[in-house]
Amino acid sequence: MAAAVSADITLDELRKFVPKFVNATTKEVGQELIRQAKLLVRDSGDNGLLSITPPKDEGQGVGAVTRDINRVFVSVAVIRKILADSGVRGVSVAFSRYMKQGGPNYSEARALDLLNNQTPTLVEVRPYTTKKGKRVNSYTQTRKVSAVGEPKLGNLQYVGQEPNRNLHKSRQNSQGRVNQAHWSQLVVSKGKMNSYTTKMTKRVGTLKAGWGAAWKDLGLVGAGALNLPEFVSNNLTRGSGKGRRSFGNPLNMYIEMANTAKNASDKIRQGRVNWLLEFRQKQIEREMNNRLGKLAKAA
Repeated sequence: MAAAVSADITLDELRKFVPKFVNATTKEVGQELIRQAKLLVRDSGDNGLLSITPPKDEGQGVGAVTRDINRVFVSVAVIRKILADSGVRGVSVAFSRYMKQGGPNYSEARALDLLNNQTPTLVEVRPYTTKKGKRVNSYTQTRKVSAVGEPKLGNLQYVGQEPNRNLHKSRQNSQGRVNQAHWSQLVVSKGKMNSYTTKMTKRVGTLKAGWGAAWKDLGLVGAGALNLPEFVSNNLTRGSGKGRRSFGNPLNMYIEMANTAKNASDKIRQGRVNWLLEFRQKQIEREMNNRLGKLAKAA
């Protein structure tokens, strides 16, 4: 559980007045704890653990996933346009011959060699200052660039009918993002490329769903009580979360929730979770003090 991010609501800081309240109504202490735990996940202002867990909303998540897919995979249609616009004589014809399955010149290896071809060119390096403070004037140097003028080409490894999921995973960092914008696979089937994108974007909300899974694991009320956004609730079965609770000892009640997704600690800041917990602890104290006041007046 090294990757887990935890959120625990307890009565530890309230022991000084909890005994008096517990003697009056033990049940209400537990009910308030549950109420605040539910608000910790998501309150009426759409704050809470869901709000600090990426993505900000479904649109942002879908956009990020689509961008990452397009950084790893490139379609034949995109390549054809690049070659047609390159102005390099013969490359479009050669690519078509290499990619024509069943044709006498069909060769995926030669297609990759053509697309990965690099050519030397002179580039200007702008003036800069070194870490030691030395000023370096602008100069020119020879570098290798794409022979067809597309910087994302040069690292294609595979040709395939559909996107290779393992290849996609290998390009992702610890946060699940693809940082480098260069293509690794040429995807032949446009339909399968679209299907893969649809499949992956449907997973947007899985990290948030970890909190719903933790709540469900508590065994109090269904996750539906949290009023989760649809893109999150649709991924509850994919969400990874654990929950524990104890109401047996009125002086040691607690509710613990943990988002156990493998990348939770990389994407959710524990410091922000702790801030939310502190706020909810104060709300518990405030509510219980109000009820104590009402009980005292009624006595």
